[in-house]
Amino acid sequence: MADVRKKLRIITDAAYLYDIISEIFANECDIVRDYSDAIILDLFDAGADSLMKLDALKLDSATADTPVLVIGNTTDDGAQEIAALKAGAADYVAKPFNPEILRLRAARLF
Repeated sequence: MADVRKKLRIITDAAYLYDIISEIFANECDIVRDYSDAIILDLFDAGADSLMKLDALKLDSATADTPVLVIGNTTDDGAQEIAALKAGAADYVAKPFNPEILRLRAARLF
C-alpha cells in the first residue's frame, strides 16, 4: 500500500513566501488551499490585528482542530510568539527562518 501524502495549507499574503514554503515541502506534502492536515500561517505584520487570521481558524469548526504553525516577525521580547501560542498556535518560527528548522517543526504537526 502506498503512503498517503499529508496535506499542507499555506496562508500568506506574500506570493514569494508561498513559493518558498511550497518548495520546502514539495517532496513531503501536497500543498492545498482548503482542507489540510496542518496549516502554516504567515503573520506578515506585528500589529495586534495580525492574529485575527489565527483566531478565525480556531473559531471555524472546519479548521479548529487543525494544527497551525505560525511564521512571524522576530521581536526582542517575543510578544508575537507568546500571543500566537496563547491563541492556539501549535508552534512558532520567527522570520527569517531556516528552511530545515521550518520543515522539522512542521513535520511534528502531522
